[in-house]
Amino acid sequence: MTRFYAPEGSVERRGLVLAPMAVAGPALRIGVLDNHKDNALLLLSQTAKRVASRFGATASYVAHKPNAAIPAEEAVLARLADEVDLVLTGSAD
Repeated sequence: MTRFYAPEGSVERRGLVLAPMAVAGPALRIGVLDNHKDNALLLLSQTAKRVASRFGATASYVAHKPNAAIPAEEAVLARLADEVDLVLTGSAD
């Protein structure tokens, strides 16, 4: 027997509020949080260099976490918060 389902229901729309972006230029500091996936550090650090080059910013800090399955330590997050304005992180398989 074949069953058909009609996806009916309400659609909820949520407004998103983006964090204010730091001004691009030499004062903008870009960091990387490496999650140890294959080639993540290479991808993220090269992306950081290109973004820095395009906007006249500085790629200034690379942090690491043991693996993608666990969050970064509070000390790593605190250092990123203190030392950079923009963090590039995450990569998929």
